[in-house]
Amino acid sequence: MIIEVEGLSKSFGGVTAVNDVSLSLKKREIRGLIGPNGAGKTTFFKLLAGNLSPDRGQVLFEGEDITGLKPYKIYRKGIHKTFQHLNLYPNLTAFESVQLALFSQHNRRSDLLSWAGRMFESEVVEVLRSVGLEDKSEVLSSALSHGERRRLDLGIALAGSPKLLLLDEAASGLAPEEAREIMDLVTRLARERDLTIFFVEHDMSVVFGMAERICVLHLGTLIAEGSPDEIRMNEEVKKIYLGE
Repeated sequence: MIIEVEGLSKSFGGVTAVNDVSLSLKKREIRGLIGPNGAGKTTFFKLLAGNLSPDRGQVLFEGEDITGLKPYKIYRKGIHKTFQHLNLYPNLTAFESVQLALFSQHNRRSDLLSWAGRMFESEVVEVLRSVGLEDKSEVLSSALSHGERRRLDLGIALAGSPKLLLLDEAASGLAPEEAREIMDLVTRLARERDLTIFFVEHDMSVVFGMAERICVLHLGTLIAEGSPDEIRMNEEVKKIYLGE
């Protein structure tokens, strides 16, 4: 297993966002996480990535306890995350954005990239090529289309050779055709790079077409886990989320 979660819980005030969740992912697996709005999916991902500390529970990554580690330490161990709401630097080019991620991965510092020059150039160019942005290298992220910014966000997550990608609605805000294109790209990159993918997505055609296994959260609780066919036929899931 690449990641094992045991009894993970998180509350905010009197509201339980994640309630005693346990699961594990195999290396090179593509796993989907679904559930109604407010189910706790984003909170759960933030717990895995270190953006939040759990109240209870444990997270093991490649057998190592990473529970409560700072995000940058988890990032350097190989867990990279995209965000539901894009968080790009508007005044950096696509090249500089990926370059900055590589600085972080390699524990290098650069004040506004003032002296960075073309450091890590070959790695940056390869990442931009892999997400289809090689011709947008010198374009500011703020000048990219929404679909291109989503690709750049994915490229930033790919920088530094991650082992596990957490994709929180990586296709959010895209038209259906664009959403399928970017998720097809994710699947291809996962196979090429031996990545493990754990993703949240609301488009069920994308989820059932891409995921090898699916987890379902409801009110912070893991209510089902299984193959796409098993989840599709699960009566509780159909009642709560998929509809009958």
